[in-house]
Amino acid sequence: MSPQEIIFRFYELVGQGDMAGAEAMIHPEFAGEEAVSLPYGGTYKGLEGWHRLLASVGSVFTEFVPTVKYALTDDTGTRVIVMVDLTGRSIKTGERFETSLLELWELRDGLISLVRPYYWDTHLLRRVSGMEN
Repeated sequence: MSPQEIIFRFYELVGQGDMAGAEAMIHPEFAGEEAVSLPYGGTYKGLEGWHRLLASVGSVFTEFVPTVKYALTDDTGTRVIVMVDLTGRSIKTGERFETSLLELWELRDGLISLVRPYYWDTHLLRRVSGMEN
């Protein structure tokens, strides 16, 4: 699979609820890095970190649906930038949101070793999550 196909397949597996399939695509030294200003901000390492990241996001938002618009791969074939539209609803406030983000994905040995999202509007996510008024 190409680097883009790896990321698209990962999204597909997670969307289908095939967590075992998705986990098989995660490198043992995986890192998920979320903006520290968000309620689930921080760095999540390894497969256990992946589980904690999912649980952390799931404790704040429900109906969390990413829609991949397109992806670009760098010259090395180890980094993929993905444009994503994102919708969801806050568990605390019940408010729905729509936003966009770019994600940096890195691959090592054909497996996902990093995901780092860059949200278009972190203030929106903070507000709908109940972190601020």
